[in-house]
Amino acid sequence: MQIGIYGMFGFAAASFANASFGTAIPWWAMALVAWAVVGFLGMNRVDFSVKVLGIVVAAEFLVVIIYNIMAFAFAPEVPQPAASFNVADAVAPGMGAVMAFTIAAFMGFESGTIYNEEVKDPARTARRATMIAVVIIACFYAFSAFAVAVGEGASNVIGASAELGPDLIFAFFGANAPAWFVDLANILFITSLFAALLAFHNVIARYFYAMGRGGALPKFLAITSRTTHAPVAGSLAQSTLGLVVIAVFAVISQGKDPMYVVFTMFTWMTNSAAYGLVLLMALTSFAVIGYFKRNQSSESLATRVIAPLVSGIALAYVFAQIVINFDILLGMEEPGMLGYVLQGIVILPGVIAWVLAMVVRSSKRRAPMADELPVS
Repeated sequence: MQIGIYGMFGFAAASFANASFGTAIPWWAMALVAWAVVGFLGMNRVDFSVKVLGIVVAAEFLVVIIYNIMAFAFAPEVPQPAASFNVADAVAPGMGAVMAFTIAAFMGFESGTIYNEEVKDPARTARRATMIAVVIIACFYAFSAFAVAVGEGASNVIGASAELGPDLIFAFFGANAPAWFVDLANILFITSLFAALLAFHNVIARYFYAMGRGGALPKFLAITSRTTHAPVAGSLAQSTLGLVVIAVFAVISQGKDPMYVVFTMFTWMTNSAAYGLVLLMALTSFAVIGYFKRNQSSESLATRVIAPLVSGIALAYVFAQIVINFDILLGMEEPGMLGYVLQGIVILPGVIAWVLAMVVRSSKRRAPMADELPVS
C-alpha cells in the first residue's frame, strides 16, 4: 500500500501543478520528490516525523470539518439519517469491495505497538493511542459520510458519486466556496497522501527492523542509526523497493492516459494490501486465543476468547467477501489472471514464511541443550 500510494500522489501532485502553472510535469517526477523526502524523514527520529504528520493531519481534519458544516448549511434536502444508515445496505451485492476499502481506510491503527521502544510509557501509550485512534476515526468517518449524503441530498448522492467519484467533495467546494479554498482543499488532499506515505514508511521500516532482529529477515535490517536510533536499514530497504516500483511503472506508463498509474499502480497495490490486511487481522484474532490458551493470564474470558473469536469470525467473513469481489476492486468486469497473481503475491510469501518458521522451530527443538553437549 505504501508503494502504491506513490502512484496516486504523483498523479494528484502533477495534475495540480500542471493545472496551476501550465507545466507538463510527469507523475513519476512528483512521486520521486515525495520518495526522497519520505526516505530522508524515515531515517530520522520518529518524533520529528510525528510533528510533520501532526500538522498535516490537523489541517486535513479542519478542511473536512468545514466541509461537514457547509454540507448541512447548503443541504438541498432535509437530512434523512434513516436512509443514510440503512442496515440492509450492508449486505447488498458488491459490499465486499466496500468493506475492503473501508477496512483499508483504518490501516495503521494497530501500528502503535511497534513504537513501544521509542515512547516513555510502553505499558500504556500504545494501548491508549490505539483505542483513541479507532474511536475518533470511526466516529469522524461515519459523520463525514453522512455529511456527504446531506450535502448532495439523499436522492442524488448515489448518482453524483457515480458521476464525479473522488471529485465529489471538490465539486461541492467549487459550487459553494471561493476558488482559493478549493485550491487549499486540493493541496491538503495531496499532503494527506504524503502523510500516508510517511506513516506507512515508518511502520514498515520498524517491521523490517523487528523481523531482522528476530531472525525472520536478514540480520542487517536490524541496523539502527547511532545518532537518531531510527531503523536506517529498514528505511533504506523500503525506499529501495519503492524506487524500483516507481521506475517500472514510469516506463510502462509512457504515452498512456495520466490516470493509468491510478488504475494500475495505485489500485492494484492498495487493494492487494487490503486483501492481505484483512487476512492478517483475522489470523491474528484467532492467534490471540491460542496465545492465551498456552500462557496463563489474569485477563477476563471476554479478552481471552470472546472478543478475539467474534473479531476473527467477522474478519473471516469480510475476507471471503473480498475474495468474491476482488475483480470489482481491481476494476475488472470478470475474474482474470491479474486477480489471481495479485492474491498470490500476498498469499505465497506467507505460506513460505510459515513453512520456514516450522522448520526453524523444529530444528531448535531437536538441537541439544548446552549441558547435553559432549565435553572435549
